[in-house]
Amino acid sequence: MPMFKQKGDVYIDGSTDLLNKVDVTAGVATTGNFGAYIGYAGAQVRNGAGYSGADVIRFKGNMLNLGVGYFLNHRSSPRFRFELYGDLGLGNFNNTYTYGGGVNKSGSFFNGNYQRTGVLTNIGYNSYSDKLYAGYSLRASNLKFMNPNISDSSNWTRDIERFNSKSSYNLLEHSLMCRYGSSKVKFQLQLSFYQALNTVEFDNAIEPLKFSMLFGVVFSPNISNE
Repeated sequence: MPMFKQKGDVYIDGSTDLLNKVDVTAGVATTGNFGAYIGYAGAQVRNGAGYSGADVIRFKGNMLNLGVGYFLNHRSSPRFRFELYGDLGLGNFNNTYTYGGGVNKSGSFFNGNYQRTGVLTNIGYNSYSDKLYAGYSLRASNLKFMNPNISDSSNWTRDIERFNSKSSYNLLEHSLMCRYGSSKVKFQLQLSFYQALNTVEFDNAIEPLKFSMLFGVVFSPNISNE
């Protein structure tokens, strides 16, 4: 949520869940009502015993996220923030199966790509002193999986079934955000969850409902000479 107020506003956000997710986003308000952002998100999950010689499955994903759109500037609304962006995400997933025990340490993989397209709406409030920001975000999006690349299908039977069951998912992604700090540097807490509207748990590639919590730091200087 950039929460731009005026031309020249810069938004740099570095966030993590402190476990296996990281998100870095940067944006700029190029005019008094037009802004853009670009971001990177990465996450991974490891399944398998932690002892030496055990089989390990690692699910890893990366995404580049782009958005352009409109924001309500501070001349029109000093405290209330509103933003509307067209949003595009391009990503890949890299799942690896590493055999343990003995001398057999070869790896098996199941890789592919995905694309997320949607509309992102942000509404929020900033305090008079600019120390406190709070906001709600809703993204309506479509997620498509494509281009599977599998080295050994015998290790990924169930995953292949879920991948092939459906290629396109409709999502509602919700987020609540709170920032506090100085006018240019703030600490941030973000609570998020998505709803997959056309998925069945264990049958399809994504879960119907997923929650996350991110902690981060936001830098928001202004580079305009106006």
